[in-house]
Amino acid sequence: MAEVSRRGLIGRLRRPQLRRPPYWMMGPSLILLGLIVFIPMLFAFWVSVTGLNQYTISDWLHAPFVGLRQYVETLSPQGALFGSLMGSIKASVIFSLATTVVIVPVGLGAALVYNERFGGRSLFRAIALLPYIIPTFVNALVWRLLFETGTGPIDIFLSD
Repeated sequence: MAEVSRRGLIGRLRRPQLRRPPYWMMGPSLILLGLIVFIPMLFAFWVSVTGLNQYTISDWLHAPFVGLRQYVETLSPQGALFGSLMGSIKASVIFSLATTVVIVPVGLGAALVYNERFGGRSLFRAIALLPYIIPTFVNALVWRLLFETGTGPIDIFLSD
């Protein structure tokens, strides 16, 4: 009986390990993500806080550290980008608010209308879904034409 309870205890101790997702399988993708995204991003940030320019780029290891001074100068009210930055932020906020004020009521109204039972409801739902369906359909047709046996450009290229 002691053997059974010991197996049960060991089994209970090992089960959570078996249910854990294999995080080690994410290793290759995290390494690639680091190489392709994070290392260049860190390098770009490092370049932005040093005094590098087109004349000192050849000696980039010995570039003077200037900190956030370049950001402060650029974004100050008399800086080079302040006017265009504020204009861009203003345009983005206005666009976001306007589209939200227009699109949310239209989408909510359409959802409420399509939820009611009426004649032709399926037809109207199908028409509403056409903008989502057509790009996929056109994409499939283009790939089919590209790989068409004997006349498709990819088939011709691969057969030569």
